[in-house]
Amino acid sequence: MGKEFFEEVFEGERVPDTIRYAAIDLCKEFNIRGLSDPMYISNLIAVETGVGDGKGNFTGEPKGKDEIDKIGKRLKGAYGTKIKDDSLLRDILTYYLVQW
Repeated sequence: MGKEFFEEVFEGERVPDTIRYAAIDLCKEFNIRGLSDPMYISNLIAVETGVGDGKGNFTGEPKGKDEIDKIGKRLKGAYGTKIKDDSLLRDILTYYLVQW
C-alpha cells in the first residue's frame, strides 16, 4: 500500500487533510487494505465529528477530542480483526483530530 494506492482511492474526492491523513495512517498501521476502506474511514470520522454527511460531502476540518472514543469504537466494530492496539488507535485519532 503505497502512495499510488491512496492517490487512487482519494482521486476526485474533496476530503479535508486531517481526515485524509488520519485514514491513511489508520490503514497503514492496521493493515486495512480494501479499496473502499480509506473513504469509509474518512466518512465515519466526518459524520462523528459533524463535518460531513457520510456520503463524501465534507464541510471542514474536524477539531476536538470529544468524539475520539466514539470514532474508535465504530472503527473497532468495523475492523476489530485488524485493530488490536487501542492505544495506537487513540494516538492516531488524537494526533489528527486534536493536535493537528
